[in-house]
Amino acid sequence: MHAVFFIFFIIDATVSLVSENDYAVLPPVFEVDNFDRCMLLGDEALYCTIDFQLAPEDAKNPTETWKKIQELNQNPKNYRHDRLRHGVCVQFTCPNISTNIRDDLEKCYIEKYYRFGMTGKITEMHCQKNAIPPLDIHDIIISFIFIVYAGLIIVASLFYSSEKAGVQHRDFNINSVENVLSCFSIKNNWRRLTTMKDEPDTKDLQCIQGLRFWNMFLVLFSHALLCMLNGPVINTKTVENMMNSESTYLVAGLAPIVTQTFFLLSSWLLTYHVLVRYGDGKQLNMSHLLKILLNRYIRLTPALAVMLAIHTTLPKYIAKGPYWHHFIGREYDSCRKNGWSNLLYINNYWNPSRMCMSQTWYLAADTQLFILGLCILTMMNKYPAKIAKMLGFFLIVGISIPGILCFINGYDILQSYPEHLYMLYLNVEDWHVLFSSGYSNIGALILGISAGYLFYIYRHENIFNTKLRQGLVCVIPLALSCSSASAMFYMNSSHYTYSKLNASLWWSGTKNGLCLAAAIFIFGMTKKLGGFLLWMCCWRPVRYLSRLTYSTFLVHTFLLRIKTASQRAPTYISDYAFMTLTLEIVTMGYIFGLILCITCEMPVSALQKLWCSTEKAEDRAAKKIIDVKEGGQFFNKNE
Repeated sequence: MHAVFFIFFIIDATVSLVSENDYAVLPPVFEVDNFDRCMLLGDEALYCTIDFQLAPEDAKNPTETWKKIQELNQNPKNYRHDRLRHGVCVQFTCPNISTNIRDDLEKCYIEKYYRFGMTGKITEMHCQKNAIPPLDIHDIIISFIFIVYAGLIIVASLFYSSEKAGVQHRDFNINSVENVLSCFSIKNNWRRLTTMKDEPDTKDLQCIQGLRFWNMFLVLFSHALLCMLNGPVINTKTVENMMNSESTYLVAGLAPIVTQTFFLLSSWLLTYHVLVRYGDGKQLNMSHLLKILLNRYIRLTPALAVMLAIHTTLPKYIAKGPYWHHFIGREYDSCRKNGWSNLLYINNYWNPSRMCMSQTWYLAADTQLFILGLCILTMMNKYPAKIAKMLGFFLIVGISIPGILCFINGYDILQSYPEHLYMLYLNVEDWHVLFSSGYSNIGALILGISAGYLFYIYRHENIFNTKLRQGLVCVIPLALSCSSASAMFYMNSSHYTYSKLNASLWWSGTKNGLCLAAAIFIFGMTKKLGGFLLWMCCWRPVRYLSRLTYSTFLVHTFLLRIKTASQRAPTYISDYAFMTLTLEIVTMGYIFGLILCITCEMPVSALQKLWCSTEKAEDRAAKKIIDVKEGGQFFNKNE
């Protein structure tokens, strides 16, 4: 979540040192020739997107235009105006092209900007022709698998009715072909998806279901805006004014911290699940850990593999536009090359600048923290008298790691600069080291484990039985949030001067402080505090939609990329355009998320039930205690 909410501050803009008249005569940062007109040329069509790096013709006596460009470039909250990103129909814009396209196109652009007293060179180029891409062996294999799987779902849906599912459900047996087939029935999976059981043991955790939905809504909200700023923009001046607004930057800078709630809830649920099963003196051994980890892997990976297969096949056939390579071509190439690292949940470390499905950095980091969390819970199970000391030690370590790494490497606070957003932060080293890595989020893991442990201890007690304690549940989170917000406001103001110490304190304190605030408030919600916010999280429609969280999380960025890869002109940034895109992606995200959930995620869940059907009755009963029963991951459904 890199830019959530700052659209509301679009009117709060500062005045640039370059006047609007001077700005108007500068070479446009983004410019796009008519793509469809170019494609009408048939076999002769050649459309290229280029990055053209400007430079002064005479460095000792630069023109006024170049001086204005340099003046804008000095502020990182502006676009790089010496880096032109243009879409060119070669036949119309630069018709005198021979066989050496890159060199001749570069000469054409040098001539174009010679009147500004500037020269330059092409640093990146990608060209398209009006041709249908050929099928390769990878496409054929994936298509065959999808067709066979679709046939299986159709046969299962026709064979296994929902009424029959109700009869057979009590007698699941993995050896029965009919029962295995029933796992793929759309009717049966719809019944399971829409059946909600309000069990006494999980009633206090209902608010977490709603939190999953609202967190996912914020993800869609922020990614919609990020998608608009991830490509060519026609009103770059508006974007730069937004970025130079201190109130805008405050919210934009705080937005990434929201992701800490995901790690917090994941470790909270994992801890509670483990304590329910092994908190009465039972030993948590290696076989138990491997089983929990295997269940999580089986639950998460099939849906992820489906989306990975789609990312490596469909884009080149269903999306076509001038900026296809920027929006989805890089992703397509990265998934073809590095997609295997997603299936091992190490994609946030392996060649991170070419990460496939960039939003899945969270799944990788959460899986790494999940494994660490299991190790810590094993130590807690083995040494129950030292739990407080262990959690205190790991919390200090987790909070210190980001600050230490920031200080050693000289990183600054996370900045939402236009050029960073244009590349989705994938070329920003400190984002990889201090934000998307597992080790930089250990603080949230430990806070989640601590909250889960305290919730288990006091699950049957009303510890907020006085007005003072109830007030503290609201006051402490508010104080922590305001302190973090104040620090962010100052560090994004014109008065802030970078120092290693300040940046280190921000990385260690701000996100962990907000995570602690969230933990305290959510703990209060589990004890029926929170008023309207509690009602919003426990509202039944929200809890239903929360079951689609994981599938929607996987599918929504693909929909955004397809939409933007097909656009024909630079985006006009406005409140209306943003709200329209947000509404569109929320609606389409949940529709396609439902399809992925019914056809992939739910069948895997049903197969896991069959696999576990031979366990003892008491083990099966224990698994029903918590919604996230196959490993405690954040994205699971209440069945």
